[in-house]
Amino acid sequence: MSRISVSPATEAEAPAALALIGRTFEPGLELLVARQGGELAGAAGVSWRHPRKVAGFGLSVCVRPSQRRRGVGRALLRAAADLTAGETPGLWSQLPVDEGSAAAAFAEACGFAARLREHHFCFDAVGAAKVIGSIEQFLSRRRTAETAKVVPLRDAPLEEAAWLLSAEFGDGPGATLARLRAEAQTGVIDLDRSSAVMADSRLAAFSLAALHEDVLRIEAIVVAPQWRGGWASMLLLNALVVEGRRAGATAVRFHCTDEALFTLKLARRLDATCERVTAYYFRGAS
Repeated sequence: MSRISVSPATEAEAPAALALIGRTFEPGLELLVARQGGELAGAAGVSWRHPRKVAGFGLSVCVRPSQRRRGVGRALLRAAADLTAGETPGLWSQLPVDEGSAAAAFAEACGFAARLREHHFCFDAVGAAKVIGSIEQFLSRRRTAETAKVVPLRDAPLEEAAWLLSAEFGDGPGATLARLRAEAQTGVIDLDRSSAVMADSRLAAFSLAALHEDVLRIEAIVVAPQWRGGWASMLLLNALVVEGRRAGATAVRFHCTDEALFTLKLARRLDATCERVTAYYFRGAS
């Protein structure tokens, strides 16, 4: 078996490396390429910033199918660890990994452990009908802000949404705002189908959503700390149900972490099905 070499990607190698790891160029992203016998065998991308509340750089690794089980992935991980030595407390998987998958087994074999789990739920019209009455009862008993209203996220301050999203998930408000704008342009989120709850001129809660093949996918649900568990949360939930009906969606999919107790409770009320569990994996610096 020929020797595996890992080096920073040259300008000419960068497009192939980005395509392999499924990323686009972004500030602070450093690329590594692995070659075996002179042939491109794999690539890794290190995000030179902390994308999670627990500090650590994000890492993407991909090995070409024909080159797998030859040590290429481990060589890329070692090179990434050497590259970031002394700069970060550890490395996070850039994207969540399905628990029980081959990728999860590889991460665990390389010293990574699941640190932040995400539960992926789905509910249909039957589930929505189970909660719509309780939402209306809750809102009729509780006083909302006099000027509270629900609007499309397009009509809300996106900068404020970026601050709230950054406080919840990390990565900094500037990078988060840039990502929101890029995802809106590429269709990952739809600012017209995403909802925002406004209290006076302040953003109290919002969702990030898009319709894909008759399924309304909720990418994130964020409620400002001072309004959690109250009318803002229920107004947002009502808006999600209404938007699903308006869009003619056959189902609604959403996900949340173990820490999102309100959303987990909501999933139980909706009798939502947990379709899969993913996790962000972390390995501390050695």
